[in-house]
Amino acid sequence: MEIEQLYTTGYEHYERGVLTEAADCFRELCLKSPRDARSWKALAATLMRAEAFQEAFTCLDMALYLKPEEAETMLQKVECLLSLKRKEEALKICEQIEQTSDVASPIRIRAEVFAEQSSHP
Repeated sequence: MEIEQLYTTGYEHYERGVLTEAADCFRELCLKSPRDARSWKALAATLMRAEAFQEAFTCLDMALYLKPEEAETMLQKVECLLSLKRKEEALKICEQIEQTSDVASPIRIRAEVFAEQSSHP
């Protein structure tokens, strides 16, 4: 299956909540195109939805290795860290997003919300 078709199929499975098949498609994408951050992000999103947070965290690390300044992926990692009960790490990433994003940016606003949630026990 071609890369775009595989992504589309994985996304369709994800949208229907068929997470095992979606993850299989995205894993295959990551193998076929390991330098494509979008594939790693899609696999991470699927794994997070399936509550496989540790594996999702690894995928997000790979996506950020490929595109280190992508704030949306950083925010996705914050969500993952919060699910893993790793609040201090999540807060550090929120602070980084806040420093590098425009004041009115939706991503910065979400980071501020997550930071607020992270600072409470």
